[in-house]
Amino acid sequence: MGSKELQRFIDNKSLVALRKFAVAEAELKELKKQHEAVLDQIKEAMIENDVDKIEGDWGYITLAERITYKAIGTLSPEFTKSAIDTEKVKAHAVLTGDLPVNVAESKTQYITKKIKVVE
Repeated sequence: MGSKELQRFIDNKSLVALRKFAVAEAELKELKKQHEAVLDQIKEAMIENDVDKIEGDWGYITLAERITYKAIGTLSPEFTKSAIDTEKVKAHAVLTGDLPVNVAESKTQYITKKIKVVE
């Protein structure tokens, strides 16, 4: 598409719509920053106060934890596929209470939520 065709394509209505869209995008970006900041504050407060779930007629917020495993050396073949078999590592850790040799564990906490619209 040449510049003349592009200019014809963008008429006054399109420019107005694009400007409105740009403003809406900027507002959305700011709202996302505020949203993340609030979620971080909630997560920190829940961790500090040892609270796993907050719920009400508005919905719930849950502090969840994800466990991941990473090989830190050569693993026994029973715990590997083409990569580490995390299901087998997890089963071993749950059954024995210990991690297999050369496996490190890391935990990540995150928020899950369901908000209901209250009218």
